[in-house]
Amino acid sequence: MCVRCIAWLLLTSIALRTSGSLWGGEPEYEGKALSNWVMMTQGGAPESRSEAERALEAIGVETVVPFLVRWIKPPWTNSVMPGAAVDSFRVFGPAARSAIPELTKILDREPDTIDDVSAQIDAAKALSYLGRDAVPVLLSAAERFKSRPQGWEIIFAMANLGPYGAGAQPAILKWSKDPNEWVRVGALRAYVGIETNSEKRLSFARAALNDSSERVRRQASLFLEYVSGAPQ
Repeated sequence: MCVRCIAWLLLTSIALRTSGSLWGGEPEYEGKALSNWVMMTQGGAPESRSEAERALEAIGVETVVPFLVRWIKPPWTNSVMPGAAVDSFRVFGPAARSAIPELTKILDREPDTIDDVSAQIDAAKALSYLGRDAVPVLLSAAERFKSRPQGWEIIFAMANLGPYGAGAQPAILKWSKDPNEWVRVGALRAYVGIETNSEKRLSFARAALNDSSERVRRQASLFLEYVSGAPQ
């Protein structure tokens, strides 16, 4: 078993053995605090994740959202929580759009520490699950941070928008020509995640096979291999 998996299991085990909650003041469902259900959305058996998703839905999106936003912000009591909070936003999708203003504040703040950068990346990932209302926020943040790692991660995350991200396509097409290879990798991933026309996705990826960057070409090849089942 990988070291990361072992660490996750230990952290989750510790959390589940605490009396109710690591944070206090949380709602509970079937005897477990919200934070425990949230952590169960990461890793573990599919049955456990499904159970956690049902619990979050039972507690209710409007009750859960303020806690998820809090757990994305540093400092963190538990290093598992930011990623688990992001996965919980995925569970709710656009129904959690009420979080957009607070997640936008995280993105708009100039980071002072590595933890702040991590929080911005997690906030962007959370926003990428919240539908078309999140598109302007992600576009603005990606452009502002484009030359920095969090900018590349924001563009990567936009793939999660799926069809909701149609309004981002003009910017993504522009980024696919950016001098920075990481921006182009992100644009490739975002485009194939958002475009609903399979022929356009394939055409875009095939064009990327001619990119000057080996990294971009490799990503395009992996995508084409995935959809065709044969190495490119």
